[in-house]
Amino acid sequence: MIQSLLILGLVAIPFYELIIYLLIPDTIMPPFRDTRLTKEYISLGFALALGLWAFWKDGLKPVDNKWVFIFIGFSIINVTKMPNIDMPFLGMDISGFWLYKPWFIAIIYLFMLCAIAQSRLKTDLILKIIGYCGVGMAGYVMLQYFGLDQIFHRNSSPAVKSANLGGFLGQPTLVTPFLLMAIPFIKNYFLIALVVTSILMCGSDFGLVGLGICLLACLWKKFPKARIALVVVGTVSLLAVLFLMFHVKQNQTPRSYLMAFSDNGRLDVWKNIITDVHKGQHVGIPYKIGTTGAGLGSFEYLFPLMHDTKFINAHNEYLELLYNCGYVGLFIFLAAVVSFFDKVRKNINRNQVFRIGLSVFLILFCAAGSFILHLAVYQFYLVVLVGLIYQIKGERNV
Repeated sequence: MIQSLLILGLVAIPFYELIIYLLIPDTIMPPFRDTRLTKEYISLGFALALGLWAFWKDGLKPVDNKWVFIFIGFSIINVTKMPNIDMPFLGMDISGFWLYKPWFIAIIYLFMLCAIAQSRLKTDLILKIIGYCGVGMAGYVMLQYFGLDQIFHRNSSPAVKSANLGGFLGQPTLVTPFLLMAIPFIKNYFLIALVVTSILMCGSDFGLVGLGICLLACLWKKFPKARIALVVVGTVSLLAVLFLMFHVKQNQTPRSYLMAFSDNGRLDVWKNIITDVHKGQHVGIPYKIGTTGAGLGSFEYLFPLMHDTKFINAHNEYLELLYNCGYVGLFIFLAAVVSFFDKVRKNINRNQVFRIGLSVFLILFCAAGSFILHLAVYQFYLVVLVGLIYQIKGERNV
């Protein structure tokens, strides 16, 4: 039952719009942002069902990563130590109303993680499904590229064609990590080429670098006797990618590229985050957030208000976590990540472990330049992949 729910969730969450379109033909979907909340409900529904089913059948056992539970415990301190900000609305103080949503979401996904970790699942089948989901997403990106989108009805402009390539996730920077994380689970070279082509069409800078890392890691694993040559080839390839990014794609020098990157506002947001955390002040409102943070989910509500900006996401998950949870919360999160990859390292010779570890790394890498961990698709997939690492230890032929 758990495996069936898991597979159904892996397909239904990213392809919700396609399923609705097939069930109700000629449905025109709203802009991508309007479907995020629906996907969030669907994802949490599957996660809760998985956790409750495992609890009912065998009881939940803790996953072998103490830092995950330490972070849950810290989140209680994080909420109680949130700065007291006067936010009146209709005669009521609504300060901190946003704190409880991310906390309950984390608890639900923790139930799901424990359920997966203690179950005996057909890991190879689940990874194959993830790979095929990546291929399906890549196929739809290519349809959008050629102006054949029948669900969102986007008309590609030659000047900004890549801006319309979002698959079922809305934007090139949001769909590219999904395509990247699926590559390690695809064994057919033609399908790999299809996914790689769709990534190149999207033109995401983080995606291009991530693609180089992914392909180099796969070659490193496949040809252990040629690893020195791969380092040389990888270095040359990285320089070639940087050349394409700066000169061919954007006709820019590295300096002008960084200036253009700064003009989109992200660097200003990142600098303001560092300033807020370091100095502990917001536009004349003195409160310290460096140690335990401004509170779970606070960035979306406090940062735009205090800095008069349109950015409700930091476009860097780690800096946003620093803002929300302070140095303590960021340390605990990174410790949990290190503990996970230490487990991967100890079993790196096992093919499935290597591929899952690479896929998780690609997600976390892309999270440094986007807000993908806010999206239900990546939350669900990440919990699945991490859970598989903690249950894979009991399998053979991996």
